Amino acid sequence: HPRLRKDGVPYWDFDDPAIPNAPRDVSAGTLIASAFVELYEYTKDARYLNYATELMNTLHSEEYVLSKDITGPFLLDHSTGNYPKNDEIDEPIVYGDYYYLETLLRLKNLKNKN
Repeated sequence: HPRLRKDGVPYWDFDDPAIPNAPRDVSAGTLIASAFVELYEYTKDARYLNYATELMNTLHSEEYVLSKDITGPFLLDHSTGNYPKNDEIDEPIVYGDYYYLETLLRLKNLKNKN
């Protein structure tokens, strides 16, 4: 998508006029990555697997993984929950972590099949 960030992490809304300064949404990215791994398994279209793999590599960085100093039950930062209500913006969100872990498992299972 032309409004997708170069690192593959989507903005909270592709139509936000503040792009490129709009908040990111890691949770949306991890959900799509998980779905794309599943789509790859059905279609064998490498574009799906490539995006999912590249996004997971991006997320596995200091920019997105929370510091070990943070004592919360979260893994990733920079998700957006409800932007119109100014709620959960640029924060860790549990479902972003869920889909991150699910995608890691899907990729591991895919690798083990080959």
